Amino acid sequence: VVDKAEPFYENPLSLYPGIESELKALNWKDGRYEMGQLYYCYEDLSNDGIPELIIGIQVKPWNYAVFPYAGKCNHEIAVIFQVKNGSPVRILGRDAYIRGRYYLDPNNYIIDFGSGGAYSHGWSYYKVGDYDLSFIENVYLENASGEVYTLRNQKGTVLKNLSKTEAYAIFDKYSIKTNIEWTPLVF
Repeated sequence: VVDKAEPFYENPLSLYPGIESELKALNWKDGRYEMGQLYYCYEDLSNDGIPELIIGIQVKPWNYAVFPYAGKCNHEIAVIFQVKNGSPVRILGRDAYIRGRYYLDPNNYIIDFGSGGAYSHGWSYYKVGDYDLSFIENVYLENASGEVYTLRNQKGTVLKNLSKTEAYAIFDKYSIKTNIEWTPLVF
C-alpha cells in the first residue's frame, strides 16, 4: 500500500534530491537549451502494486503522415524511476538531445521512437519489469527509396522484411496514452 501523503507524492525532489541531479546530467534541466516545464506522474508500469515515478515534458504533436501514432503524441517521457531499498533507481532515460522520444502505452508498454535522420526511423517496444526494461520488438522504417519495413532484434539485426500491412499490424498493437494526469515538477 502506498501512502499518497508521503513527500514522494507531494514533490519527489523533496525526498529524493538525487533525481534533480540526474535530470541535470541528462540535460532535461538547466541544459544548453531549456527543455521547458517538466511534469511528473505515477503509474504502476511493472504491475507490482508500487507505482513508478515518471517524469516527462509536454510536446507539440507531430503529424508526419508516414508515421504511426501521428498527431497523438502530446507528451514525451524523460525518465522513469522505481524505488529500490528506499532510493530511486532510473530504469529509463536518455540525454535530452538524443534524437528519440519515449511514450507510454495504455497497457503500460513503453514506445521508444528513434530517428536516424529524414530517411530512417525505428519503433522499439518494452515492458517495465523489476528494475529493468524487457525488450519486446522493433520495427524499422527506411524510406530513402520507398517505404521498407523490417523487424529487428534488440541489437538492430534484421530478423525479416515486413510488408507495410505487417508493420502496421505491429504498430496497431500499441497506442499512445494521452490521458495522463501530469503535475508540474517544482525545483
